[in-house]
Amino acid sequence: DPDGAWTYTELRDASLRVTALLVARGFGEFSRPAPAWSERPPAPRPVAVWAQRSRELVAICIGVWRLGLPVVALSRDMAD
Repeated sequence: DPDGAWTYTELRDASLRVTALLVARGFGEFSRPAPAWSERPPAPRPVAVWAQRSRELVAICIGVWRLGLPVVALSRDMAD
């Protein structure tokens, strides 16, 4: 990453900011504890993220995962 590396603490803090932003925008209502497999609940809808590969992309993915939601990471700088 041309911007340098983050410490684990900086990564945690950045991902917590992403999680807080998502909750403020209503994504928190989709998160819930993992159900028992026998219940066969509907799968949560994935969150698509379109960004360049960077430390911010990693923080966004972790922030979404904190809500228990799957991520579809779409990178603008990777070849097809």
